[in-house]
Amino acid sequence: METVSEHIEHYLISAITNNEYKSGEYLPSERTLAAEINVNRCSLRTALKAMEKDGWVRIQHGQPTQVMSFLDNCQITAAPQRIKYINDDLSKSLMNGACDAVFDIIQLLLNREVNNNSEDLIELLDGDLSIIDSFIRYEISLVKKLIHRSHNKVYSLLMNQLLPLYESSALQCIDVAKREGRLQYYLGIKNSLIANQR
Repeated sequence: METVSEHIEHYLISAITNNEYKSGEYLPSERTLAAEINVNRCSLRTALKAMEKDGWVRIQHGQPTQVMSFLDNCQITAAPQRIKYINDDLSKSLMNGACDAVFDIIQLLLNREVNNNSEDLIELLDGDLSIIDSFIRYEISLVKKLIHRSHNKVYSLLMNQLLPLYESSALQCIDVAKREGRLQYYLGIKNSLIANQR
């Protein structure tokens, strides 16, 4: 069940994505908006601050709250629970982007490990890939291990922001064909490493 703040976020994000409030325009005053949504001003402020953090609006003291272009201003920290309120192609695009970015980073780091002849890679690639839930857990575990091995703080920070969105959207974004392609990639690397050991 939604909290009051989540209900407000859902209401406002839907209004923004449906162009009731356009980018660059100002929202009504807090008093007017709270009355329109039938909520208290404290809950409204909480929702607006959360939305500002993600790049939906800009709050300036003494000024009306301005609607921002989410695509131009969205933060990588945009909370998955707020992105899910977008019921259109933007939502799908953001979720697909997170799923693809996680795989891109896995490929980059895994290829680096292979080129460096890193040890334990075969064991690192072991895991249950039989069903989609276990596949998602496998990719999450794999990317965390690879980032830890890389000692790269930039990748670590990036993944801290991407993984929550990946986790919340992977079931919708990774279809059979996409999963099959990724499986073939992981198995290809593993089989190549096993062949090189002989």
